[in-house]
Amino acid sequence: MATAAIAAGLVIAGCSAEEPGPDFTPTLPPSKSSSALDGDEETAPVDEDEEAQPNPAASPDLKPPPIPPEIEEKTLEGAEAAARYYIDVFNYGYSSYDTEPIESISLPDCETCAHHVEVIRNLKDQEQTFDGGNVEADSESSFYENGDRIVVELIVRQAPSKIVNVDGSVEKTNNAEHIVMWILANWQETGWKIGATDNEEAPE
Repeated sequence: MATAAIAAGLVIAGCSAEEPGPDFTPTLPPSKSSSALDGDEETAPVDEDEEAQPNPAASPDLKPPPIPPEIEEKTLEGAEAAARYYIDVFNYGYSSYDTEPIESISLPDCETCAHHVEVIRNLKDQEQTFDGGNVEADSESSFYENGDRIVVELIVRQAPSKIVNVDGSVEKTNNAEHIVMWILANWQETGWKIGATDNEEAPE
């Protein structure tokens, strides 16, 4: 399964090489996420106690998306709500540079989720602007169920985006993407959490 490189380092989906996929259909094969800003440079250290500074491109009225109550229900609807909430907090995280919602919905061993947290912190630390890149999911969904683990399949589109340096120069631009996305929701005592994601280019 080919992995689409959405936003080259800002891809919403794609398991890391170390991240295991579920052992039921469809399998989520390992696929290495690209590093921050599509390079091999190390992420600059971030002060964990520092208050999140908003993305300069973000609206001053931007608020964290509300947590759907269905996430606390052990149902297919609950798993889907968690998957769609993950997309919402992905958008919010890159808009606000606030990583708490992504961290809250993700399991500790979700390497893709941790990757996005790292990239967002790096953008904030470098005082770069992430402009565009909003992800929207179609209303239809499919499921692959295995007890406490459910893969939610969604068709998503990501808008073009660019990263702008503090001096106004453009660091990187990224084209729009149209993909099939699989989000693994794991049932925990407190509700559904995201354990892994994967994707491939959607058929035209």
